[in-house]
Amino acid sequence: MPAPIYIPIDPSVAPQNASGFLLDFDMQFQRMVRESSPVEDWHTRFAYMPAGASEELEVRMPIELSTFAFEEYKGVPNFRDSARTYLDISIGKFFEGAKIDTRKLRAKRNEEIEAWNQRAADLFDAWSRFLPPKIYDLISAGETSGTHPITGGSNFFATDHNVNKKKTSLGTFANLVGNGGALASSPIYFVWSGGQFTRMKPWQIRTGAGPASAMTAGGITHSATPGAPWVIRWVPREDSEAIEQNFEVKVGVYAEKGWGLLFPQTLWRFEGTLDYAGLKSVVDAARGMKDLNGYNPASQIRLEAILCEPSQVSTINGLLGREVTDSGARQVDLRIDATLQGAAVIPMSR
Repeated sequence: MPAPIYIPIDPSVAPQNASGFLLDFDMQFQRMVRESSPVEDWHTRFAYMPAGASEELEVRMPIELSTFAFEEYKGVPNFRDSARTYLDISIGKFFEGAKIDTRKLRAKRNEEIEAWNQRAADLFDAWSRFLPPKIYDLISAGETSGTHPITGGSNFFATDHNVNKKKTSLGTFANLVGNGGALASSPIYFVWSGGQFTRMKPWQIRTGAGPASAMTAGGITHSATPGAPWVIRWVPREDSEAIEQNFEVKVGVYAEKGWGLLFPQTLWRFEGTLDYAGLKSVVDAARGMKDLNGYNPASQIRLEAILCEPSQVSTINGLLGREVTDSGARQVDLRIDATLQGAAVIPMSR
């Protein structure tokens, strides 16, 4: 399903006053939010996005590291206690808006309507492209992110992660392969699932509740909905406001969003040589990966996607026998690994 788009206002049936333009934008923006799907782009497709919205802008997420294993029952039941760690994430406040000069709208109506359609569409686009660059930068900085609170690894992408830092006897793992190799400045990323890993997402995106509850409690009339982007309209109601706002009407979108890295087990960074052997080496290493209980679900491990730069898509598809690259290179002399065959190759829009 394509992403919803802004529908331009037809000058022949345009609202008679400027506030009507803002109302039209408000209604169209709410439609876009309702119709948007979280699987439309890579940044939400693989994210943990908890239901509901947070009233707090500083969120402490519990990560349960208890290990469970059925054992022979000998008359005394065993009940596991919690063994948790925490991951902190900050939710930020964001805003963008546009305005209309009511004097120009009266003097050059068709021209101003056309210009407004472009600004409104650009504001739509700004919301749609807001998060992908944030998640891209988050992932890109994962090799220098500092000690990871879930695994104790030196960074999110590292070679010294504990399988379970509450039970270090389970060993370690690496989600950084080919460190410092040919792809060090333009790495590619492997997204894994299967078994316990299916619910261990590589990053999270959270939504703040916004000011709706506080304004309601304070007796303030508002149009905000908890957890949804808030479209705010500035329309002068009397002479003094018209002067103060310089004869302009304005509309803006306020939102609260936060993001952070989660489980290193499900996102691996590859910096080695971009050839079939390099891709296969990552798959071979991942097949030995253990979950938090120390269990290796080798038969269930699935490569969901290879995330890469747009310029790398054809090369990777060529290595997987899916297309012939500009240079004519194609992986035809080897049987393609089944795990690699099932992976989507996705350019990271940013």
